[in-house]
Parts: sequence; C-alpha cells; structure tokens
Amino acid sequence: MPRLAVVGSARRSFALLRVAFAATYALAVAMQLAHSIGFWQTQEGADIPFLVLGFFSYFTMQSGIAAVVVLAAGAAFLLTRPDPPSWFLVARALIVVYTATTAIAYNLLLRPIETDDGSVVPWSNEWLHLYGPICLVLDWVLAPDRRPLGWRMLWIAVAIPLAWAAYTFARGPIALDTRTDTNWYPYPFLNPDTSPGGYGTTSLYVVAISALITSLSALVILSSRRRRSRTTNDDVRPRLPGNVGGRT
Repeated sequence: MPRLAVVGSARRSFALLRVAFAATYALAVAMQLAHSIGFWQTQEGADIPFLVLGFFSYFTMQSGIAAVVVLAAGAAFLLTRPDPPSWFLVARALIVVYTATTAIAYNLLLRPIETDDGSVVPWSNEWLHLYGPICLVLDWVLAPDRRPLGWRMLWIAVAIPLAWAAYTFARGPIALDTRTDTNWYPYPFLNPDTSPGGYGTTSLYVVAISALITSLSALVILSSRRRRSRTTNDDVRPRLPGNVGGRT
C-alpha cells in the first residue's frame, strides 16, 4: 500500500480521537486494576494472583484491552495508509460488536443489581460499560476508513465469545475464591452454583448473548456495505483456513 501523500483533516481528526479513546480505555483498565488490588488487600483470605487472573478473565477487560490495540493501530493506519489491511477492518468490527455487547449486557443484567461496596472506580466503570462502547460505535459509523465486510465475519464474531464461555465454565469449578470458599465466575448470570436452574439457566444466557452478538455483527456488516467502493468484489473477509487472501 502506498503512503498517503496528503493526510486530510478528517483523517487527522479521527486519528486524534482514536488516540484519545485508546488512552482513556488504557487508563480505565489500569486504574480499575490498581484500585481492585488495593481493595482485595483489605479482604481477609484474598489470593491476589488468583484475583488478578480473574480480573483479566472478565470479557469487559479483555474487550477493553483489545480496544486499546485496535484504536491505536487505527490511528496509525489513518495517517499512513489510504486503506487499512483486511485483518484490521475485521478486528475493528469485532471490537465494536464486543464492546457494544458488553454495554448492553451490563446495563440490562448487572446495573440493576450492582452494589457500591467500594470495589469499583466509578468513571472507569462508566467508560468501559457505556461511554467507551458509544464512542466506538460512533467511530465505526463516522470514520472515513470503513470498508465493506464479508458475511464470514459472523463465524469469528460468535466463535470468540463461545471460546471465552468455554474457558469460563471450565475454570469455574476449579477456581476457588479463598475469600468466600466458593467457586469464582466473572458474572453472576454465568454462575451455575447460584443460578436457579444451574447450567441450564447459564446456558440460556450464553445462547441469548450469542444471538445478540450475531445480530450486532449483522448490523455492523450491513452498515459497512452502505457505502460501496468502486468495485463490486472488494468485500473484506476474515482469513479463514482455506481462504488465504483477505479479498475475493
């Protein structure tokens, strides 16, 4: 790809915004981690390394860290390339879907039952679960580097959270929280030990969230196709086994 001869004002503006968003995401995760460690140290029986691993097992934190990388890369690509690489277009779309899913799930399932026990940094919590996802959606809609995506992205969009759910359910029965002598799960609606229907109920939540991710992914793909490029066969497709090229 040739370098841009002249970087337009829109590209510069969105590059600066992406840097600001990436820095805010990084700060939100870092400050929440530092605050959490300090909070855990006041609790009797707390296993700090175990709890730090749990911190990074939250889908919110994983998608937030991924957002930092994607936003920073997106800022660089806006300033240096007329078209970003195919892998970045797919990664950017996935981050939009996952952060939006986090926002919807949190505000529907967790905000109504959350308690202020001093374990959460308020502004960090709001950024990760509300304002950050909104910014990423607006960036997706308005930034000048969106390109048409292929429908194969749906498979990846669903596969990654399902792999995360499999990890969560595999780790849960052996993840003993020494503060409470109970198994640790990142979210109460995924805890079969406390859910009324056990694994049946938690499985329904996984199915519902997978359906939400599929729906959001379809919306992201459709929105990417609103402005077709000059050729009709330039859909960006994720690199899957048997599909070496990024374009078909």
